[in-house]
Amino acid sequence: MPKPGYTSITLKSEVVRLLKLRAREKGLGVNELLIYLLELGRSCHGGVRGFESRPPHIQHPVSIITLF
Repeated sequence: MPKPGYTSITLKSEVVRLLKLRAREKGLGVNELLIYLLELGRSCHGGVRGFESRPPHIQHPVSIITLF
């Protein structure tokens, strides 16, 4: 059960490992890194809608890790 004010999501172990690695490299916690990436995505790509508007033929979209 998550702490009050928190929620939980399920991620693949590899995704969590990469998030923790990148967060540590930037001196952030995982939550702060995710907020940073979401805000960066909003300013660069129009937010989540930018991802939905990609043509379906793109087989390898840009990795979120390459954004920084």
